[in-house]
Amino acid sequence: MERRRNWMIRLISATLIFGCFLFTNPSVTVGTSDITITANPSNWTNQNVTLTATGKDIDKIMLPDGTVLNQITATYIARENGAYSFIGLNSEGEAVAFGTFVVNYIDRVGKSGSVTPNDGIWRNTDVQVKINTE
Repeated sequence: MERRRNWMIRLISATLIFGCFLFTNPSVTVGTSDITITANPSNWTNQNVTLTATGKDIDKIMLPDGTVLNQITATYIARENGAYSFIGLNSEGEAVAFGTFVVNYIDRVGKSGSVTPNDGIWRNTDVQVKINTE
């Protein structure tokens, strides 16, 4: 029962993400299907992040924007921080796998700051440096 409840929660989440049921049959087929999502880059960046989702035991994959592809591997470009969900579909269009990846490391705002001392004088002793960020 716990596994079934987990799938139903995920289905409800998918419904909220897309605003309506996008499946011909809203029931979830419980199986061993899985979706693995990798990100590139996977650490702090000021660029877009490419998400690659690969499904196991699926026929189609639905991207976070609702596009359905007739393949088991798909890429999606994350342009901002957020949660990106992929849904694996069987040949009848039933949801059989889910995967979500949270991107929280895109930072497009440049940082500024100052270093003291910043006088360009060479010293042959230890120097205490203060770095201020704004």
